[in-house]
Amino acid sequence: MGLVLVSPEVGIKGTKVKWINKALSLPNLTRICRIASKKGSDDVFAFSTKAATDKNFILFKRSYNKGVPTNKFSMKTAVEKPGMFKNGMKELSKRMPNHKFFEETSISSDGLDMWKKQLDKGYKASEETFTVPINIAGTKTKLPGIQKGEQFDQAYFSNLDDAQVSLDIIKDKIKDIPNASVKMMKKGPVKWELKVTLPVLQSTPKSVNYWSKIPAKSFRFYKPDNEDAK
Repeated sequence: MGLVLVSPEVGIKGTKVKWINKALSLPNLTRICRIASKKGSDDVFAFSTKAATDKNFILFKRSYNKGVPTNKFSMKTAVEKPGMFKNGMKELSKRMPNHKFFEETSISSDGLDMWKKQLDKGYKASEETFTVPINIAGTKTKLPGIQKGEQFDQAYFSNLDDAQVSLDIIKDKIKDIPNASVKMMKKGPVKWELKVTLPVLQSTPKSVNYWSKIPAKSFRFYKPDNEDAK
């Protein structure tokens, strides 16, 4: 297991971190790093095995408010290796104990399960909310009738019955999450989408303590240019 910490001084180099660009849905991640170098903050925490792929990573991206870095992070995950998510959460809690989670572009059905589990592990549902569409990345819970696309693409339905069944599935997943709701929207003659509203999650001493006690393999910290950090 390796850790890539994309810092203002390092920037993005080499070929082993191209999956970060795809995960962020950005054409060039170095633009973010240049902004960060002026603010002195780390913008991306990315966790993966050494053989990083677009199906094997955890990525936390810092949010900016009018050019000012905040403690809010959006998350994208594609985890096939058991225990990898725990490693990522453990490391983030250690490096950034006071943080908030939200989703910037979309969330999967599996992501909704994760949102609920974080509340059980000590995160607090803040009064602040965000609204994003459901995407197609979920693997544990299959939503019927989703149109095919690339990983993290927004989910669209061409059949109203499938959209309704999926709406009911999402409603059941979020019923115990404070301030959460979901609605179905028609986007064309035979095209529907689902949008979910969720609370921004705030870390607490309880959540940091929970993740800090999780047994985890040690990380090797290395720069994106593959030079070991000292």
